[in-house]
Amino acid sequence: MPGDLASIRAVTFDCYGTLVDWEHGARAALARVASSRGREVDPEGLRIAWEEAQWRMILGPYRPYRDIVVASAVEALRGFGVDADEDDGLRVIAELPSWPAFPDTVPALARLRRRGLLVGILSNIDRDLIEATIDRAGLDVDLVVTAEEVKSYKPAEGHFKTALARLGLAAPQVVHAAFGFRYDLETAHRLRFVTAFVRRGRPAPAPAPGNGPSPDLSVDDVAALASALGA
Repeated sequence: MPGDLASIRAVTFDCYGTLVDWEHGARAALARVASSRGREVDPEGLRIAWEEAQWRMILGPYRPYRDIVVASAVEALRGFGVDADEDDGLRVIAELPSWPAFPDTVPALARLRRRGLLVGILSNIDRDLIEATIDRAGLDVDLVVTAEEVKSYKPAEGHFKTALARLGLAAPQVVHAAFGFRYDLETAHRLRFVTAFVRRGRPAPAPAPGNGPSPDLSVDDVAALASALGA
């Protein structure tokens, strides 16, 4: 990892997929919607289709995340032969705050804060949804930056620059941790954050054109990240 651990003052996180078990929650929610419409589908295939639809939509002009979830869920469900409508997308939104944190998340965040580090979340979501997730999961954080606030979605730079301004820190003093390269780690690297890939069971992409830069740290989970940072 570049620099001295003593220079690190804060750790910012992607939330869904890094701190919260996004993939399990999304698979279950989408499969329930499909089943209620009389279709049994491949939950993982449907989740991937939903996320790809979201990715295309967030690269366009800003609109509230709630709208993107509804539109992308309907598109993905219809692609799997489900006669979906707006109410089905709203059902996914209603479930989202209940998706659980990974078991290591809450104790690891507490360890980081006991070490004296500031802890933040940078999320592509609306404020009310992330606040409901934080309350329900018991996440103890110092900073939250949402897409609703900056009017853009990661991988745009708005979340990262806003976080630095609020923290009053330079990028090399902040570790940004995520399980997603295209949403988070490529932009964080470009802005000179220390980057941490939280694998959550995934292999890190091999260095190659199109895979982006290698992370400064690669860890199994947030507990391992806390250990790497001396917490």
